[in-house]
Amino acid sequence: MFFFFFLITGTVAGAEKEELTIFYASTLASPIKDITNEFQKKYPDVFISGEASGSREAVRKVAELKRNADILITADPLVIRDILMPEYADWYINFAATRMVICFTEQSKYGNEINRDNWYRVLSRPGVQIGRVNQDNSPLGYRTLMTWQLADRYYKPEGTGKTIYDSLSENCPPGNIRPDELELLPLLQNFTLDYIFEYQSVAKQHNLKYILLPKEIDLSDPLLDSVYKEASVVLTGKRKGEVVSVHGSSITYSVTIPTGALHKPIAIKFLRFLFDSYGRDIFNKNFIEFIVPVYPSDSTKIPEELRTVCRQ
Repeated sequence: MFFFFFLITGTVAGAEKEELTIFYASTLASPIKDITNEFQKKYPDVFISGEASGSREAVRKVAELKRNADILITADPLVIRDILMPEYADWYINFAATRMVICFTEQSKYGNEINRDNWYRVLSRPGVQIGRVNQDNSPLGYRTLMTWQLADRYYKPEGTGKTIYDSLSENCPPGNIRPDELELLPLLQNFTLDYIFEYQSVAKQHNLKYILLPKEIDLSDPLLDSVYKEASVVLTGKRKGEVVSVHGSSITYSVTIPTGALHKPIAIKFLRFLFDSYGRDIFNKNFIEFIVPVYPSDSTKIPEELRTVCRQ
């Protein structure tokens, strides 16, 4: 398994550093690195360690491996709600959003033909190699499968004998499925894959070519949640041997401080920094839409120091 780590240490003569451990969705690698660097400038006495992975994998480090995290940032509040709550967390705050897109390169088969109207036919052609993330590790993985399901409902293809979902699945064999976004991107960039399903924010951060999808498909609009919920994917459950069915909803990034966090005061400082103009500017520069104001799962359970920055 591949993870992305960073350490921000700094030096403060004669001072013992406070520690802060952050597990976060790897699709946030760029903005989290930027914001921790800025936080370090303001609080040089803080030692920060960060670890990126798929969101479901990140929360399982706490729930199953019993590892310590002071902050958990996921690409879907459902991950916190279904795996961490109530034993390991009792609240979360929703703070950012993005959308699904299809990324490709100048070497992608039929890349000169593809557009938002014909993409599903292009990606269904023989020989096209599609890549995606494993649905059990990351929301990007199950959102990719939801996008395929929603495409069937939106385009209603006739006369092909196959659903869009089945055709795309055939061109995305197990060897094209990776556990994490950080392992999938290089396969597109070195032309091993023709197309991958990604978040628009990641596509822009990496200067990738991409196709925008209709809102009815791209999981970007909260007003269309009643449409998105028609798509569902079966995932591994909270306990070994269990499975759960998750339904589509608009893409939302969420954060919590686990109940067992060892450094809650500094974690709260970090979240206040994240929700302030510093964090908003950094996320916007990384092409991620910041939700203003951020909103909690339960305003009565979040730390008092965060209530003033949240929608009540």
